Amino acid sequence: MPNKPDKFGIKFWILAELNSKYCLNVKPYLGKDHERVDSLGTHVVMKLMEPYFGRGYNVTMDNFFASAELATKLLNKRTSLVGAVRLNRKEIPASSKLATHDSVFYSSQSLNLVKYQAKPTKTVLVLSTLHKGAACQTEGKKKPESVLYYNENKCGVDMLDSMCRQMSTKAGCRRWPLAVFFNVLDIAGINAWIIFRKTTGSRQSRRQFLRQLSAELTEATTTTSSATSSSSTPAPTTSASSAASHLSRRVNCQVKARCKRNRTTTVCGSCKRPVCGQCMASVCKLCHA
Repeated sequence: MPNKPDKFGIKFWILAELNSKYCLNVKPYLGKDHERVDSLGTHVVMKLMEPYFGRGYNVTMDNFFASAELATKLLNKRTSLVGAVRLNRKEIPASSKLATHDSVFYSSQSLNLVKYQAKPTKTVLVLSTLHKGAACQTEGKKKPESVLYYNENKCGVDMLDSMCRQMSTKAGCRRWPLAVFFNVLDIAGINAWIIFRKTTGSRQSRRQFLRQLSAELTEATTTTSSATSSSSTPAPTTSASSAASHLSRRVNCQVKARCKRNRTTTVCGSCKRPVCGQCMASVCKLCHA
């Protein structure tokens, strides 16, 4: 996509909370799905919103997802919808495609469609099941209420993506699984910061939080690794390797007849014979017992 900051990559469908930008649900786009019955936009929204149905939430979306079919399905789940709609949708009235400088409202049962033309070459269609009637601003450009609501609430996912780009763990790589893992780390860091601020009431910046989090994770990993190595390492004893010396060139092992092909520079400190690593561990340790 040449008009995007990331020209190519793996697409993720994201559901984000508006005020805090907390990532509520995320789903990767895996290509064509033969089990999918609805349109792609409807299928994605219904999957992302599945844990939050029946609670009276509202979901705001762009024109890729919004449709009359999706709005009806969400209403059956006690969830409202506000979203921009493409002009080529089959459910859009033909009269809405005519040029006009006024706001035009269409209503069908619980679906409300408003056409707002701020400029002669720019027409906006907003579908809403949250607003009713034809309420508009009393001053200024007299924008419809649903258009104002859409402008204020459409930025959740965009802001989350911007926050991931500002402070990212991504590094240059040619492996897509690793790139996906970096993206998961970025989103997890933002969610952890939001939960930390909500639970503690702290005003700590995200930069300071991520630095402290990385330091604590590194310290915990180092402590665990040192404890594991100390518990698994036996007490130091005198062995053949500690008493061995080294030759200036490689020679054949002379400890066992079957080790003629093993070449080594190590000499046993007791029997003074060249010994390979295999024989050092099994035979020559008896020289120092």
